[in-house]
Amino acid sequence: GSSGSLGRTLTKYLSQEMNMQVVGADVVPPQSQDESYLDGFVTMPLPTDESSPTSLPDLTMALVDGLSQILTDEDDDLGGGRDLDAIISVAGGWEGDPTLPPPNADELDRLEGAREYATTIERMMSKNL
Repeated sequence: GSSGSLGRTLTKYLSQEMNMQVVGADVVPPQSQDESYLDGFVTMPLPTDESSPTSLPDLTMALVDGLSQILTDEDDDLGGGRDLDAIISVAGGWEGDPTLPPPNADELDRLEGAREYATTIERMMSKNL
């Protein structure tokens, strides 16, 4: 999604470096500092049952409905019947980003934070490769 580390990085790059209009989608709303890179946002549904993920049809309909509303809104910079150029999926396996230790953390906390990041990345890669 567009609110995780990879999604935020890609959103910022496409918006600032490529001068593209970007619509984000995620189960987590964008952080306030990232909103300026988005020209719209689609809230994706969370699973209704923790034992199974949200179904592909539910995710697809949420994305289609959200994009349709954004792309047909005459008052929006993106609206007025514009075509969609691309959909880029940057799902990280629904892992979420690990919590960073505070800047004044001791050495042990920083090492634990680095280990947690490495473990999360390993899980994401195993799900996505």
